[in-house]
Amino acid sequence: MVRRTLLFLLLTLPGMAEVTVPAFFSNGMVLQREKPAPVWGYAEPGETLSITFRGQEVRTQADELGRWKAALAPTSAGTGFTLRIQGQSGSFAIDDVAVGEVWVASGQSNMEWIVRNSNDAEREIAASANPQIRFFTVSKKMSYVPLDNVQGKWQSAHPQTTGDFSAVAYFFARHLQQK
Repeated sequence: MVRRTLLFLLLTLPGMAEVTVPAFFSNGMVLQREKPAPVWGYAEPGETLSITFRGQEVRTQADELGRWKAALAPTSAGTGFTLRIQGQSGSFAIDDVAVGEVWVASGQSNMEWIVRNSNDAEREIAASANPQIRFFTVSKKMSYVPLDNVQGKWQSAHPQTTGDFSAVAYFFARHLQQK
């Protein structure tokens, strides 16, 4: 416990923080349409940040621990946007952002059944190219405390990626898009 506290204090000392966000705020991400979209991360304590997306700019300030949060105004569905986050200690752009439906597919072992193991898998995978269906699969990690970040990356449905997607989640996403 002492090590964790000491490490935390060292990471939040002035002059040591860069502007960062959790891994799911990354290229290819999807934001929920027609709802305020929260964006959050870490920066130098007290640092002012500017978040720009689709013609809007939101400003926020990091608290005494370097945590910051902002909410983007609701926007309509679309793809190919850039989200920019800028502060004094760093800035970066997140490209190919989509706005659409966001669903969290989580649960028991049935959610881990992958498309590759489904009926007609070869046909389904071969026909799966669809850049508007995107997945962020979180890597498994054991933790006794809540985590601030996860490991994973956004992937579009494509014959090279779809086979490893949750079958329930993929077929639901495809059905939702068709309807």
